[in-house]
Amino acid sequence: MFLFNDGTGQLEGRINLTSGRMPAFAEGTTYEDKYGDYFFVVFKPKFSEGEKKFYIQMIKEIDNYNMITKHFSDVILSSLVRKKYS
Repeated sequence: MFLFNDGTGQLEGRINLTSGRMPAFAEGTTYEDKYGDYFFVVFKPKFSEGEKKFYIQMIKEIDNYNMITKHFSDVILSSLVRKKYS
């Protein structure tokens, strides 16, 4: 279980084990010593019995801050496209 804080709130996410093992993106990585670092994380929401869970599909440490700029521009573009066609 991981706790993420994006400045607007906190979100708990958990990694799905595949065959009882960590997925390739998380194998051999220790996140405990990276508290306060920035990560690009892709979550998949799951809703069941009134409970909301988020499963981590991918996690990657940000070592190039252009990744953040590109992500923001992608989000803005997809939002504008959605508004245009809705």
